[in-house]
Amino acid sequence: MATERHTRAAWNQLLFWSLNGRISSGDAAVSATSSVDFYCECDDQACAGKIGMTIKEFRLLETTPDGFIVLAGHDRPDAEHVVDERNGYVIVQEHEPVRDQSTAFRSGRSFPAATKPSGV
Repeated sequence: MATERHTRAAWNQLLFWSLNGRISSGDAAVSATSSVDFYCECDDQACAGKIGMTIKEFRLLETTPDGFIVLAGHDRPDAEHVVDERNGYVIVQEHEPVRDQSTAFRSGRSFPAATKPSGV
């Protein structure tokens, strides 16, 4: 069962995942090979870290099921595991049961909590 901390973490990661998706589909004038700053998708509410990569690279990462991009050192071994290491960032996947919540949100089903979790 997901703890309140895991629910808050999933919520925060999904917010930045959604924002990064908007960035990648944004300005048509930006080339798919131009470097763009994407937000770190870690679960730290105070994190404002940026990860530089091309839109093409980001779109390839979007195909990783349940994957999030986080700055190196921002992963949480108690809640997620690193599936790939890149230049300055890593790709993580959440452990159960948080992954179930994220998967439901990403696939268009509603997030289990109807409202934003407390503390977010």
